[in-house]
Amino acid sequence: MDSNPAEPTPTVSGSNNLEESSISGSSQRVWLNRISTRWTAVNNPTLFVKRYGRAIRKYLTTLIHDPNDAEEVEQEFMLRMIQKGFHTADSNKGKFRYYLITIVRNAAMHWLCRRNQVAMSIEGLEQMPVSEVSQLEWTSDWRKCILKAAWKSLDKYQKRTTNNLFCTVLRASAQFPEEDSPTLAKRVSEMSGQELTPEAFRKQLSRARKRFADLIVQEVARTLNEPTLDGIKDELNCLDLMKYVEGYLPE
Repeated sequence: MDSNPAEPTPTVSGSNNLEESSISGSSQRVWLNRISTRWTAVNNPTLFVKRYGRAIRKYLTTLIHDPNDAEEVEQEFMLRMIQKGFHTADSNKGKFRYYLITIVRNAAMHWLCRRNQVAMSIEGLEQMPVSEVSQLEWTSDWRKCILKAAWKSLDKYQKRTTNNLFCTVLRASAQFPEEDSPTLAKRVSEMSGQELTPEAFRKQLSRARKRFADLIVQEVARTLNEPTLDGIKDELNCLDLMKYVEGYLPE
């Protein structure tokens, strides 16, 4: 599992009851209509680059081992995206993750060729081998970016909703998975200054898991050109995120 003290990994509830299901009684069409953003239609695609800056940075360091050189390439890449955007995007490929890794990789290879004064065409750059470790690092860091964005959105949702402790209870549950509801309720009460009974804690946690799963799905869908149910499920499986949303997707 991908987790660290700042971004704990929530446990998987696995429940499929009506209260927790985010789409119970709804058709796939209704469910998918809630997901409207497509990466090729975003007016400011550099927001996506900033959102996934961690993945870009880590991937560049696997291709260009000197940290200072990798930072230079990153700055050049970000500047170019701000100036030109994703004008060469191929929507037929469907996944922003695939598109972005290609142009980041090409930026790194182009920089290496330029530094070594070796001329190479775009076709040549695309055929240059990249280690399996680099590809795995990219997928891992992309997953972490998805989870980080979901946590951030959950925190914002808590702050703007009265009597909402979704982010707090989910973080507590993730950080202290061995503790029971009374202990966690007491812990959250002390952290938040808001009295919470064990029953209230369980209700908040159930709803927090539902909301968190929904946020993950929304974030993944934003990176797909045509977010179909099958496409979303495929990307969730590829990124090892399905375990967080099982029980919250249409059949």
